Amino acid sequence: MLFAPPCYTPAMPQEQPAAPASCKRILVLGSGPIRIGQGIEFDYASVQCVWALKKLGYEVAIINNNPETVSTDFDTSDRLYFEPLTPEDVMGVVRTEQPLGVVVAFGGQTAIKLTKFLHGQGIRILGTSADSIDMAEDRERFDALLERLCIKRPKGFSVLALDEALEAAGKLSFPVLLRPSYVLGGQNMIIAFTADDVREYMAIILSQGIENPVLVDKYLQGTELEIDAICDGKDILIPGIMEHIERTGIHSGDSIAVYPPWNVNDIMVEKIVAQSRRLALALGTQGLVNIQYLIYENDLYIIEVNPRSSRTIPYLSKVTGVPMVELAVRAMLGESLGGMGYGTGLYRTPPYFAVKVPVFSFEKLSDVDTHLGPEMKSTGEVLGIARTVDEALYKGLVAAGYRLKRPTGAAGSGSAGGVLITVRKTDQFEIADLARQFYELGFALYATEGNAAVIRDFGMDVTAVNKIHENPADNTLTLLDTGKIDYVLSTSAKGRIPTLDSVKLRRKAVERDIPCLTSIDTANAVARCLKSFYTPASLELVNCNALQKTKKRLHFAKMQSTGNDFIIFDARKQAIINPAGLSVRLCDRHTGIGADSLVLITASDSADAGMRFFNRDGSEGLMAGNAIRCVGKYLYDTQTNIGAACPDTDEILCGEQMRESAPCVSKNLYNMQTSKSTPCGEKRPDAQAHSGALCVDENPHNILANRDVVCTSINGARSDSAHTAEMTVETNSGIKKLLLYKQNGSVSSVRVDMGKPEFAPEAIPAKLPLNAVSADRGGDAFPEQAVINAPLSVGGIEYKVAVLSVGTPHCVVFSSFVDKVDVPTVGPAFENHSAFPNRVNTEFVRVAGRNSLKMRVWERGNGETPACGTGACAAAIAAVLNGFCPPNEDITVKVRGGELIVRYTGETAYLTGQAELVYEGDVEV
Repeated sequence: MLFAPPCYTPAMPQEQPAAPASCKRILVLGSGPIRIGQGIEFDYASVQCVWALKKLGYEVAIINNNPETVSTDFDTSDRLYFEPLTPEDVMGVVRTEQPLGVVVAFGGQTAIKLTKFLHGQGIRILGTSADSIDMAEDRERFDALLERLCIKRPKGFSVLALDEALEAAGKLSFPVLLRPSYVLGGQNMIIAFTADDVREYMAIILSQGIENPVLVDKYLQGTELEIDAICDGKDILIPGIMEHIERTGIHSGDSIAVYPPWNVNDIMVEKIVAQSRRLALALGTQGLVNIQYLIYENDLYIIEVNPRSSRTIPYLSKVTGVPMVELAVRAMLGESLGGMGYGTGLYRTPPYFAVKVPVFSFEKLSDVDTHLGPEMKSTGEVLGIARTVDEALYKGLVAAGYRLKRPTGAAGSGSAGGVLITVRKTDQFEIADLARQFYELGFALYATEGNAAVIRDFGMDVTAVNKIHENPADNTLTLLDTGKIDYVLSTSAKGRIPTLDSVKLRRKAVERDIPCLTSIDTANAVARCLKSFYTPASLELVNCNALQKTKKRLHFAKMQSTGNDFIIFDARKQAIINPAGLSVRLCDRHTGIGADSLVLITASDSADAGMRFFNRDGSEGLMAGNAIRCVGKYLYDTQTNIGAACPDTDEILCGEQMRESAPCVSKNLYNMQTSKSTPCGEKRPDAQAHSGALCVDENPHNILANRDVVCTSINGARSDSAHTAEMTVETNSGIKKLLLYKQNGSVSSVRVDMGKPEFAPEAIPAKLPLNAVSADRGGDAFPEQAVINAPLSVGGIEYKVAVLSVGTPHCVVFSSFVDKVDVPTVGPAFENHSAFPNRVNTEFVRVAGRNSLKMRVWERGNGETPACGTGACAAAIAAVLNGFCPPNEDITVKVRGGELIVRYTGETAYLTGQAELVYEGDVEV
């Protein structure tokens, strides 16, 4: 049976046992009712404070009146007062408890507002003093402090009347920011663009009978940053700096925050650290302090300082591993930061990014305008952690409920929906670049007339749409009802009023569950995620309780085959985590190593080695003809020196003979140790094919167990002569046999037995009919039916196609002039056609001669590539089935990266081509 801690009210003194005289007791003020602007983050801080105090040996009483918080749980504090956080109720508890001091810094603005009152009653405030808290809030005192410290801030005035507000706005010039002092969550803040906005605002705010001044600040649109720091009165520790995706003008609680900052240079970082230290010490801070900065025209400005816990404390504590509240409590009680084990200054930068994305509940708040501004509207937040900012941002947006839908067509085709753009005039200068991002992704563009004119001027197709008041029957609202729109970008100079067209549009988007972006910066972030290749399947799962502290170094080989290049990791020798995400990151030619695909070499119980293949978009393929040839070369050329054929003899050397014939021996790249075997020079009992075969050391990986050794095993390859070797590799489409051709002791080209093609539509898979294959195409080994000459409509054009699978589904289109085919446009349309449930590779092929084809290829997940091994096989097989090329003969397939040789026998297809090591290296991830 669980017993709650004593829960008292000051009105029940007879039920409250007196505390022992020697007891060290501290009173903590909670955060009160949860509302927009003051959420569970402050309850987290209150609870962490209680636990830290108890850990230090104090008895803790807490005041809070929200039963849904952890602070009111039965085992959190020693004594719980379930009372409202009002001056009268708090003083009643203070008189009863007689604490050593009161902690107000962790309960948000509800608790901090009581500081002046408690100080006036002679109550000791633990941590930052009441005077310092007032200095941070009082405009004149704070401005004087900044002047003394030579720290810039946007110009502003404090006003109490409408005339004063209009005069201040006139001096500053519009736009200006109006806000009350001593508020949390941006409550009652607006950006005023005209004098009418100021009049409307002051009429509302003065009617509430406010006691504190209204602050009028010049609105500077720049990059917003914030830091949370711990100060002991002598030095500070900054666990991290957070950069907002959205520029100033949107409340920090509604902004997407990135840690560590990704667009701030080192010079500015040093300036932020130095100013934060000077400001925290000058304020006399002891405990937590939150400082919000603005970078405007390459200069640093202070927005505001809050000497208390902020809503980013839980987020930053989690992603940095710094127990911020515990350290702050210890600093409040007089302990020095230097002895806490986390150092001072800026804490170390981690090898990952953490992105905080706000969550909104607009679908539950009827008539509320979704346009974001200085007044906070979010009701929660999510966290995305990843090795790159793109992946972390993608995680955060998906977790926050954004439907990141990508188009299925080519640039500007609009085959999978569109984007509606309607922004205010001041944002029209930026919509061209933003619209182009969506246009190049394949979205159709829709815009109101003024926006459409700007977009059209930059050479993009756009459909003009009426505003609601312009045509009640055909406008932006009716467009949303058609289902053509995937994203809405809507900004306006003035919101709030439900009758405005812009507000109606944004509310309609909420009702239709269409993502509505009300900031150019947020829209750019969404476009950035859509342009990246990340998908839910390629995201790395991160253990938040065991975050990586340093980057990991991985060894790789960059290889190419007929122009297709690959990043190859030997996963038998190093742990590769999330290869799908690694492929997206490292295959990028601007920010990664650059390649068409990523390949893992794995151990196999059924073959000499295994292979996994990942496209640039992170999707895993079944088979890749060019990649497997590179794997064969890599395995042979990085062989363990178990045995090697001397160029001048057919004998296989081992042991002492190899050491004596050092010039003939390849370098052991991985320093593998071989095991003992039959004395050198003796024949092995199982060596039958070559009577002169000598014994060799056993394969240290045992990958040829239970197989007849013809001559020697070299990292799984059977060496049949000085010029060829055999090997098997297990893939997702089965085990493939490789014949390696050698020159000067290393592999120069590889022939792959690709296996029997698949022609059944349900197995490919494809939703197209079978047609009869002519009986004279090659005999009984050839299929009687296949998907050849099948009609397929793509983008309004009728094609005759052949569809089959060679480990990967392919659609072959014969063309008279493949160089004239607009592959970047039609390729995506084929790839994502409804006839191909798992997408498809598409080959555009010209028959150049009896044994010659010319081919261009669009690979699913990769786009147009210089070559495709399975695609060359599919093209040759389709040419044979159509009677364009003969069976059982070598067919040269010319691709942009070189030439491939394919022979289709009916039973199998043989693919031959070169393989080359470009370089080897290490990469940090």
